[in-house]
Amino acid sequence: MVQKYQPLDLAERLKTLRSQRFTGLICFQADQSSSAADAKKYFVGFLLGEINYGGTVAPDIDAIAEQLIENLAHPFFKIGFRIAREQSKGSESPREVLSKVVSTQIVTWEKIESVMQSQAKSTLRLIAQAPGVITSEPNAGTDLCFGDDSHCLKWSVLLQVLENPTSTVAPRTQPSLSLLRSELKEDSAHFPSVAPVKVKPVQAASRPTILSVDDSPIVQKMIQRALSQECNVVLADNALVALQILNKLEEIDLVLLDVNMPGISGLDFCRTIRGIPKFKDLPVIMLTANEGHISKAMGQIAGSTLYLTKPVDDQKLLSVIRQYTSAGGTDLSTNAQSSLSAV
Repeated sequence: MVQKYQPLDLAERLKTLRSQRFTGLICFQADQSSSAADAKKYFVGFLLGEINYGGTVAPDIDAIAEQLIENLAHPFFKIGFRIAREQSKGSESPREVLSKVVSTQIVTWEKIESVMQSQAKSTLRLIAQAPGVITSEPNAGTDLCFGDDSHCLKWSVLLQVLENPTSTVAPRTQPSLSLLRSELKEDSAHFPSVAPVKVKPVQAASRPTILSVDDSPIVQKMIQRALSQECNVVLADNALVALQILNKLEEIDLVLLDVNMPGISGLDFCRTIRGIPKFKDLPVIMLTANEGHISKAMGQIAGSTLYLTKPVDDQKLLSVIRQYTSAGGTDLSTNAQSSLSAV
């Protein structure tokens, strides 16, 4: 059903939706021109009467992710989201996917909520600039919610922008990045790297720390057996866990990476972390059961330092680790970079 609205009655209309515990999407089409086709649309999402989204496009997991990637400016968020989406097996639930990203400690629920709160607040400001029409779409929203208690956005803060519409900013075609960031709290405006607890291995600090990423328990046992006398070995059985470890640990000296993992492959994971300046020079040794020059070339293109074919002899693996780390007291300055063809 289409209804007309005036800026002064927006607050009451939203309160009515809240009292009705409305779940769905409200589309506001502002009367900003003489042509209905040119009138700007704004969307406000509701979940059981609470606002959980505001923007210039209808909410879905990709639109939400795009907004978060732009505003959080965290080097891990984009790959973390991608891995979480893969592990959610195509789920369109923002709550499910974002919960997986939060579990990596790349970002907190508080940071995500700050971005979405600012976007919703800016959207309501823009809606309040001109009269228009409202269209409701029950059950068309998302399950977007925040925190361990699954709450929605702060109602009182959002309604503040409608209490005095005449003092709001001039109309814009969409919430700008600068406007959204200006709404964020001072202590979170620049979104520094989120690593609340820096975890150090309990083993000897002088030994190099190796991250082994492989979904095979047998291979992981072999790697632990081969390296544990000279290295601290940290294990991950998938890319999401590996990302969490890279984000939390103060230093990883080398990554052993299985090529053929379910979901995000080792090649894709390597290619992605190479795009993060912090890991540009991190040694990445790829392990795979696939032999041949094509497989090695793919590893090299992805950014691997070296490519080994399984099964790898314990002594050979340890020798390679010594070459790229300080394992066994090796002086790294005397080691020349090896080519893939040397293995």
